[in-house]
Amino acid sequence: MRVGNFTLAKPFLWPVERLLRNTIFVLAVFDLAMILVRNIGFDWFSYTLFFAVGIFMITVGLFYRSSGRSERISMTLMATGLLLLFTIVLSVFGYLLLPLWREPIDPVLVRIDAWFGYSWPDIVQFAGRHPFFNELTRYAYLSSIPQMALLFLILGFGGKQKELHVFILSITASGLATLGFWALFPAFGTSVLYDISGTIEQAARPLVGSSYGAELLRLGAEGPKFISPRDMEGLVAFPSYHTIMAVLAMYSARTTRWWFPLLVVINLFVLPGVLIHGGHHLIDVFGGLLTAGCIIYVARQVVTGKEIQADGVFVDPEQEVTFVKSSTDMPGLHP
Repeated sequence: MRVGNFTLAKPFLWPVERLLRNTIFVLAVFDLAMILVRNIGFDWFSYTLFFAVGIFMITVGLFYRSSGRSERISMTLMATGLLLLFTIVLSVFGYLLLPLWREPIDPVLVRIDAWFGYSWPDIVQFAGRHPFFNELTRYAYLSSIPQMALLFLILGFGGKQKELHVFILSITASGLATLGFWALFPAFGTSVLYDISGTIEQAARPLVGSSYGAELLRLGAEGPKFISPRDMEGLVAFPSYHTIMAVLAMYSARTTRWWFPLLVVINLFVLPGVLIHGGHHLIDVFGGLLTAGCIIYVARQVVTGKEIQADGVFVDPEQEVTFVKSSTDMPGLHP
């Protein structure tokens, strides 16, 4: 884009942002078409409100970019807004895959766990006997989404554009990969196979308990009657997306001096929390670790130095340079 005798140094959207925008558009079109065709009840008000928040953040981010005020603020708002919209359309997409086309593979996963001597009722019972450990894993498990938001701020305002774009691309790709695998080989987790209602469940109070498992089975058999963000359940068991988020958080925070050790400690408690409070199979965690490693590797190959500015090059907002001279005014660029 040319302005007078100058050319914009920053694109309207960076490549990762364009990729995420296109993904959101495709999923949104599919969601809307399926909702209308299947005549499923839909909470239009709540989803419109969330969409408005995401679009507002993107709009403000584009303003900060196009005006040259601050690329740090821009890419932080863009990442947050785009990921909010992506989360909305992906979660709705998952519900539209219900009812299941085949029986869940949870019995197979339980047999694999048994090879390692793992039993979900046993670990929940252990957690109930150790309340301090149980509460640590509970709150660590619940911190996964706030960690994502925190890292957007840390990486964005820290000017770490490459790490931020690897992060958001990894979140997007892993979300699509886990839901894609689940669509072919659905698994709801251990709560659909074990009934631990009683003293075990009362002592540990797992976030995913017996009643949760019963609702998942109902959804798998009947499908949703009404889709609302207030009623969303975690559908995917294998691979564990909470495990993926824990790995992504630790990896993305590795370049920060103070936040990295804190997030490592928190996410070390997330992993047992995935088993206790997430109702996951043990093999789900291994699947999450493998998926996260593969996704990070691919994301780093996609987000290259040619597509972004080097980490840390962004200075104070009032000092940021938005325009460079046109190439016609720079004789050294012409043969």
